[in-house]
Amino acid sequence: MMVYLIDRRASSAGIPRPAGIVGLEAGPPGFEARWRRVIQSLPGHDDAKIVFASSNDTIDSLIQQTTDLVRTPWTIYMLRILAHGFSDGYIELGTGVRHGQARIFSRLAHYMTPERMHGRGIQIHGCNVGQGAGGMRLLQAIADAVGMPVTASTAVQQPDTYFRFEGNEGSLRTAIPHRRRHHTH
Repeated sequence: MMVYLIDRRASSAGIPRPAGIVGLEAGPPGFEARWRRVIQSLPGHDDAKIVFASSNDTIDSLIQQTTDLVRTPWTIYMLRILAHGFSDGYIELGTGVRHGQARIFSRLAHYMTPERMHGRGIQIHGCNVGQGAGGMRLLQAIADAVGMPVTASTAVQQPDTYFRFEGNEGSLRTAIPHRRRHHTH
């Protein structure tokens, strides 16, 4: 299954502009319903799970919400994170994520579909997340924690409902875990 972590400060589905200063916590009216409709309409996404993050949610609580939704080992085919990002390795997901907090992603390792079974890892859709040494450090720390590849862009990302990375091919960075996890049941 596909799993999405979406920060409420990110743009609303089908509205190609930031949510704005007013109403950041709730997003525009119907924010969650629009995202659910868009994601579940994608091919193979009828069982997709979505966790929406508020600015006061810690990454620990978001990972816990994700594992509570999934519950079964090896079921996350791909995790997509949609949040604002900043250069040098910062994701504005809940209270924020930097490389020092990436170890918490290890709690997802048991739920990720192994690559040998065509698991795809993690995509982070946020501006400039993979930029600079800090960006690569963040991607590598997450990849090592989950034992799966993690991809993000060094470029500005335009919000859309196709989950495409903006920029040229050279703007994508993928961290491959230094040590693959041996998934056992």
